[in-house]
Amino acid sequence: YPVSFASDRANVDLLVALLVLVAVAAVEQRRDGLAAGLIGLAAAAKIFPGLYVLLFVRPLRRWRYALWAAAAAGGATLLCFLGLAGSLAANIAGLRRGLHVVQLLYANGVQSTLASVTASSWVQSIAYAIGGVPAAQATGAVTSRLVAPEEVLGALVLGWYLWRHERTTWRAVTLVSVAVLVLPQVSYAYELVYLFVPLALFVRDAPPGPASLRIAALFGLLLAPKTYLYFGNSFIDSSTLFNAPLLVALVVAVVLEGRAERRARPALEPAALGAPAP
Repeated sequence: YPVSFASDRANVDLLVALLVLVAVAAVEQRRDGLAAGLIGLAAAAKIFPGLYVLLFVRPLRRWRYALWAAAAAGGATLLCFLGLAGSLAANIAGLRRGLHVVQLLYANGVQSTLASVTASSWVQSIAYAIGGVPAAQATGAVTSRLVAPEEVLGALVLGWYLWRHERTTWRAVTLVSVAVLVLPQVSYAYELVYLFVPLALFVRDAPPGPASLRIAALFGLLLAPKTYLYFGNSFIDSSTLFNAPLLVALVVAVVLEGRAERRARPALEPAALGAPAP
């Protein structure tokens, strides 16, 4: 579903997801410089894929590669600005005006609820289903002011969790991918293509068991078509009501699976060394 959606729109996320895929493969192969450069290019194209730099906070990773990713993103952005007509300052000012117009559109309308997967769009869609356009507009005006703090806090909490607790690549990539989708003000359903990266790692590395079965079901529900019903003037579809809760459920399932594995590890290690397990 997300691939057909993105192909229909000829959206750049198809290419950005490929950059992320190769970057994650480079992280696994300890080619951190290449990974950081690719993450930087992805961030230059869509900003939020830059959150994949949080993979460098885990053990055996070095924060200097996050700086290299930032440099790559800044350099690519500067080259693009210089390729446009007009001065650098004029182009930056034009970009800021365009972003301001888009933000006003999302805050004062209900366009942000169309096939979106973010937490703020989900709240706005619920308000629309209850009270129509006025309720959606009022809710959007509030959530738009909370998005930036939510993004910063979410990134900090995720970075702390990866640094303190997570050692498994597929779980770390899953959590970062969900953050890329849930935290922005608007992130449309075609951006679910980023889930194919952690899904591939999950299929390869996750141990069989009930927890993995639940996680597989959540991946499947997220990537399956869900746009069957529309509300109002076709602004809100049924996928908007389900995607954000499913993404949150995926986070909970992944965190619980990791917690169970870490609890089981001390009991297994003595047995592996020939000593009786406690």
